[in-house]
Amino acid sequence: MPPESGIGVGNMFSFWLWGHYGQATGRDWWVLQTDAMRAWLEVFPRIEPLLLARDELRFSDARECDWSQDFDKFPEQFLPDFVRERLLRSDLPVTREAREDVVTVNVRRGDYYSDPQLRLLYGFDVRGYVRAAMHGARQQQAITRVDVVSDDPGWCAAELGFLAEFGEVTYQRAGDGPVENLAQLASARRLVLTNSTFSYWGAYLSNGVYGDNHALVWAPAFHRRGINGDKAFQLDPRWSVVEGYADLAEADHW
Repeated sequence: MPPESGIGVGNMFSFWLWGHYGQATGRDWWVLQTDAMRAWLEVFPRIEPLLLARDELRFSDARECDWSQDFDKFPEQFLPDFVRERLLRSDLPVTREAREDVVTVNVRRGDYYSDPQLRLLYGFDVRGYVRAAMHGARQQQAITRVDVVSDDPGWCAAELGFLAEFGEVTYQRAGDGPVENLAQLASARRLVLTNSTFSYWGAYLSNGVYGDNHALVWAPAFHRRGINGDKAFQLDPRWSVVEGYADLAEADHW
């Protein structure tokens, strides 16, 4: 059972994957539908068979709130199957024509930095990490353009000016929201992620689209403090991982 509110689509995906796995393996598992899911069900209608409306929940039904998001939580075939069958066969405007010389950088800001308590948990040296990841990506393959996708493009323009060292820098359209941002990540072949479930799921979708670009996804080893030794447990082991940059004292320009 997901909470009624307060979670983004990255966490919703994890609940839905749980339901997909349960039903695919013959278990009577359902995910409680919440108001926060409604807008996303218009994008991903194949999620609906996994859901149970609140008025369908019986008093005798077992209830479980499983927040775990470990990459290897389920046998390896179920995540790509979920992505392929439930997410990519949808109205998400994904293209499959990404250029080999373009890297898409996704920076998650939001309440990770506006909420002091969440900043203590999730804040890290985004500038240092992104620079390191971009150098790693350039060693893999030439870069001529960097597409920035973020919930705070103004911060990115002000603080990530060094991206111009790697090529032309573009930003999402002014009216783009989470749906467009997710489609941009899914459509990208080369990605630099930050420590958010939205980023991780964008990369899972991208891997589902292309199938052979796992090493071209860069992610920080850090996810949040106080869990799993501060290490991200959602990362595909085939991704390229950047260690360090997690010390709060080193994080600047918040």
